[in-house]
Amino acid sequence: MSQWQEIGYGLEAKLTENNSIWVRNQGQQSEHPHLIVTINNQNNITGVQPSDNQATMGSIEGTLLILSQVKDKLLKIQTVN
Repeated sequence: MSQWQEIGYGLEAKLTENNSIWVRNQGQQSEHPHLIVTINNQNNITGVQPSDNQATMGSIEGTLLILSQVKDKLLKIQTVN
């Protein structure tokens, strides 16, 4: 499992042992809550799932917009580790 890395917009992400990308608020001390982001082979975000019902970051539209803005950083985390 990789270390948490800043991705912008007050968020940080890491790659887990099963190749899931977790995203949480930057500086958060615990693993939960977080979002689980899925990226397919064509480098498209295909899924965003909360770890629990506290893992919201505003509206789904706002969350997807932010994740689309940081997608390059998420891909870098996924390919480097």
